Amino acid sequence: MRVLESAYNFSASNNLKLIVLWERNDMLNANYSDCFEHIPGATLIQLNYNGKSVFAKAKRNFLTLATSIVAQLTISRKFEDHDVERILIRYQHEMKDCKRYFDTVATLGDGMYMKTCWDFYPNSKDFKLEIKSNIKNLGNQILKPRRCNIGVHIRRSDNAASILNSPLELFIAEITNALRSSPNLNFYLSTDSDDVAVALKQKFDSKIVTGVNVRERNSRKGICAALIDLYCLSTCEEVWGSHSSSFSQRAATISNIPLKVISQPV
Repeated sequence: MRVLESAYNFSASNNLKLIVLWERNDMLNANYSDCFEHIPGATLIQLNYNGKSVFAKAKRNFLTLATSIVAQLTISRKFEDHDVERILIRYQHEMKDCKRYFDTVATLGDGMYMKTCWDFYPNSKDFKLEIKSNIKNLGNQILKPRRCNIGVHIRRSDNAASILNSPLELFIAEITNALRSSPNLNFYLSTDSDDVAVALKQKFDSKIVTGVNVRERNSRKGICAALIDLYCLSTCEEVWGSHSSSFSQRAATISNIPLKVISQPV
């Protein structure tokens, strides 16, 4: 989401056409149109990289080669993830300096190909990628019976930094202390771990609201469930997030609400 917002701001600021290449794969098995509303002025190309058959592998190789050839023929500069990270480090993540750098690149040639997970350009247009309205509606149905004050995002799965620095015990302690002071608080829980969801529901019962039970990336249902979680977190008064999690950060950013990272002291 942050990359698409950066790309929109870059293209709008420099009067360039934005083309989004959306790869549907095992790590994000949903189409763009399943997840988000249209980006104003952008052209969307959806590429299906799924499948384990010989044909699917051949198709992936063909799409990768075709994308590379088209990029080489039509652009003046190409930036991979490590290139963008190096630029951000050079400018110490100062977006105003990164803006000047990429604005200069825009004046040098016909186009730029960007393949990255980093936000590389400031949000001068105040543009936010909108989650699909039908996903928001599902989130509103989950929250309708009970308003949640605090959104809790506990990242597990393959995020070793979150597991190490934001253990479950810290979240339990924070929730316990908050309920001692304000017994009427309700918490929306977003997690990619069934064990975490069960443990907190057992500990705090009805104080914990969970909206989804599909926690996987390799299905459309799982991706949409994650976006339901993201939206529900963003409707709270604040988010308690996990160390080194962009999901926690994004939930707070959507509605400009406070983010409190629950983490071990450094």
